[in-house]
Amino acid sequence: MTAQDYPRQFAGLIRQIIRMKHHFRAVMPEHAFRAHARLQAMLPDPNPMDHADYDLLYRVGTLIGEGDGPLTMGELASAAEVPLSTATRLVDTLVESGFAERLSDPADRRVVRVQFSEAGAELYRALDELIQLRIATILRSFSDDECDTMLRLIRKMVVALEDESA
Repeated sequence: MTAQDYPRQFAGLIRQIIRMKHHFRAVMPEHAFRAHARLQAMLPDPNPMDHADYDLLYRVGTLIGEGDGPLTMGELASAAEVPLSTATRLVDTLVESGFAERLSDPADRRVVRVQFSEAGAELYRALDELIQLRIATILRSFSDDECDTMLRLIRKMVVALEDESA
């Protein structure tokens, strides 16, 4: 294989992984099913969220968890790279479900900030646990050396992506 073949090969693998996303549930061990059941028990009935909302919720949770406090809707939409209307729709759903709360900004009462409620923080932790359990199941097929190599290479790719976007 030549260096010219790499982008096509990587793109093909990424497409294959995206297509397989729904199969990841099939490789969950029993403790991951328990984590999934815990997550489902936290959600209101009927659940107003779809799979795209879970993905966005996890991204939002990561942003809120890594932030220096509650985010404005504009900061949230910008950091999640979604339109303000999409961020607002998700936040509306989270607030209605009791997973998030809107706060007034003490410096500017026109600004609305968003943070997870305690239930929302627990939901985010449950999603994170489920993701880690799924990854652990998949990584059982790899040796420790292979996992170390994969981590090193993925970290290097993340740095390259960050440098490219800067």
